Order: sequence, then C-alpha cells, then structure tokens
Amino acid sequence: MWVSLLKGLFFLFLSILLAPKPPTPKPGEALEGVPRSEEGEPIPFVYGTVWVRSPQVPWYGDFSSEAIEGGGKK
Repeated sequence: MWVSLLKGLFFLFLSILLAPKPPTPKPGEALEGVPRSEEGEPIPFVYGTVWVRSPQVPWYGDFSSEAIEGGGKK
C-alpha cells in the first residue's frame, strides 16, 4: 500500500513538473471594449429594445489609464 502511494505521489509531481506552461497573456489596450464615436459613421436610430452591434458613444467621462508597476509583494 505505501509503495503504491509513493509511486502515485512521484508520478503526480513528475506530471506537474513536465506539464506545458501556459503562454503569457498579451496586455490589452486601454480602450479595448469601450464603444467609440468616429467622424462619418452613421448613428443608429432604433425604437424599442434592440441589440446595437456598434454603439456610438460621443463622450465616455474623463477616461485615463495608468501603468501598474511592481506586481508582487516585497
């Protein structure tokens, strides 16, 4: 019984060590997913409740982004 348990633990740790590492995700852009308004694009005019595929938002507050430095405890 103990031999089987030790073999199982050995193969568990071996599989963790040999597992492929996931790729590091690419950082997103600051305005990713925020609707924007561009000159010349038509403004959708709808009645009722519908799904608008490209909403036009002419102003979105004082949106700004700051870089996050560090990333861990010291």
